[in-house]
Amino acid sequence: MKVSQLVKAVSLLALGAVSTMAAAESKVSWEEMIPYSRALSSVSSVTNALENGAQVNATVDLSQCARQGGGATSETKGGLVVSPFRIQGNGMLSFSDSHFTVSSRTNSPIMQFLRYQVAPEGGITVTSYIYTVPDYSLLSQSAFDCQINEGVNFYAAY
Repeated sequence: MKVSQLVKAVSLLALGAVSTMAAAESKVSWEEMIPYSRALSSVSSVTNALENGAQVNATVDLSQCARQGGGATSETKGGLVVSPFRIQGNGMLSFSDSHFTVSSRTNSPIMQFLRYQVAPEGGITVTSYIYTVPDYSLLSQSAFDCQINEGVNFYAAY
């Protein structure tokens, strides 16, 4: 074994021992020590994590949300890193995501924008805007009403 491999192995063993001792002393579970495993179950915990520089991830399961205007729910699931974000004076947290993709119906390129609005009491509106490319004409718009921990979940790495 090379010296560099030996140093790396000893370092990893020491880190594991320190982590085990820290977990035992503070009664912190391994799940809480693993990045992205810390669930943020309230809007205040999400905004606190964001305001303190933590990386916050969101997972979305639209099958747990109600489509605005009625109609069938969506079976779409996904996730994103919450960056950038905006917190308004009334406590409303907003963030968005956008990406180019190809329409499954027409095989043409499209641009999708997703807006997330998180109300202080935990209601979340997810709105999807799909535009044609290259002229950016609105092709479709749909919105879903979700709740924190019901359709949209947040996780932070500290």
